[in-house]
Amino acid sequence: MKNSIQVWREVKERIKNSGAISEVQYNTWIDFITEAEFKNNILYLWVPNSVVKTAIEERYVDLITTSVFKTTKKEYMLYVLLTGTKAPEEIEVIEKINNPIIKNDETKLNPKYTFENFVVGNSNRFAHAYALSVAEQPGGRFNPLYLYGKSGLGKTHLCHSICHFMRQTKENTRIVYVSSEKYTIDFIASLQNKTQDVFREKYRNLDILIVDDIQFIAGKESTVEEFFHTFNYLYENGKQIVLTSDKPPKDIDNIDERLKQRFGMGLTIDITPPDFETRVAILKNKAKDLDVSFSDEVYVYIADNIKSNIRELEGALNKLTAFKEINPNIIINESTCADILKETVSDEEINYSYDIVKTAVCKYFHITEEELTGKSRRKEYVVPRQYCFYLCEKYVKKATSIAIGREFEKDHSTIIYGINKIKDEIKNKNQKTLTIIEDIKALMHN
Repeated sequence: MKNSIQVWREVKERIKNSGAISEVQYNTWIDFITEAEFKNNILYLWVPNSVVKTAIEERYVDLITTSVFKTTKKEYMLYVLLTGTKAPEEIEVIEKINNPIIKNDETKLNPKYTFENFVVGNSNRFAHAYALSVAEQPGGRFNPLYLYGKSGLGKTHLCHSICHFMRQTKENTRIVYVSSEKYTIDFIASLQNKTQDVFREKYRNLDILIVDDIQFIAGKESTVEEFFHTFNYLYENGKQIVLTSDKPPKDIDNIDERLKQRFGMGLTIDITPPDFETRVAILKNKAKDLDVSFSDEVYVYIADNIKSNIRELEGALNKLTAFKEINPNIIINESTCADILKETVSDEEINYSYDIVKTAVCKYFHITEEELTGKSRRKEYVVPRQYCFYLCEKYVKKATSIAIGREFEKDHSTIIYGINKIKDEIKNKNQKTLTIIEDIKALMHN
């Protein structure tokens, strides 16, 4: 019989290979779990600090419990403790778990995931507006509401926001919010225990059903068939349905065509990665929640290096916050931030050559490479050089100020002055500078 260490190792491997979270998320949170113990019906997990504890409890309970179920074929309740803390008695754990944040509903909603705390930008403006509309008038013309986009873009936040809003404005609203994996597990359990009537009562006798990551029911024929009938029952009775996915309905493979059509017959909204300004706003909003503060250059550095995923943005900020708690005397600026986050910030963007940066800068400023690298001190050439120095240091591997000086045949002091000038403008939130950098980077990407 396997012990807790062996089982937990298998669970971690399943999570790592599931594709449900990125490698950065795995390394930042799951890998930080220091100890695990399976005892009766409870999985105890120990983590090193409160930041990791909050992240696990707010984001990864479903992922972990589902992976545990797939590994052990048994359902466990999850309880997270700080390293060095003694595990409470089972009866105490069960009492706490059975009294979630929102009463009369098994769903543990994140109290911070509200419409008020959702940072609206160009990438998610419509999703926010229509989610709020659904919360105000459930079962109306936006039924079902289908939100899709890559992981970590705010879909779950909007789902929680709908629940919170409806709880506050309509106390007796019957809501069930689950992941598709949880729906599947409940359905399988109902078949094994011959309690299908109880299952159907739970998922049909309600006012709003919200299912996260609906794409994961694909290929599960019996679950798909049951969900088809659940969907029809709710829709025909004017009940609101909200679904999230990583792809539009038509792109979900191994699912009944009838169900795809139903998914798409309401309103389908695409959520795309946030732009630079929204990323900075998200970081500042998260810092406010954590009751911490960093300099603008730190927010700019993170936003500039993590672009596709809000969870990774927040994960980076959580890592800085934990570091600050442990090392209160160390000043966190761009340099120390880069060192702290070196395993979090991906290197995949830092793969440009000097030539690519030079070409992009020349194209943007409409000058030749000879004028860029020459000795003229005219402003129309000096300013592009300063941007070029800054971008080379940031996006060319091993491009230290000394190496850049050799590349451009310039004094080390000239390189440092140029880089710091651009950094100062970024720190002072010079909008023109920020826009120029984004535009040049777009040329580099292309």
